[in-house]
Amino acid sequence: MYAAGGIAIIMVGAVYYHLMHTPVAEAIPAFVVLICCGLIVNRRGTGIIG
Repeated sequence: MYAAGGIAIIMVGAVYYHLMHTPVAEAIPAFVVLICCGLIVNRRGTGIIG
């Protein structure tokens, strides 16, 4: 859960970078990983999202 939370923080930065400096399509993989990390943290108990 903590690892997924840490990667989620990194992915927020990655999504922001890709939205600001590259074509929007390049942000999609980082956004998908962010969503997956959020689901992991949410389902594993109380944490960042849940």
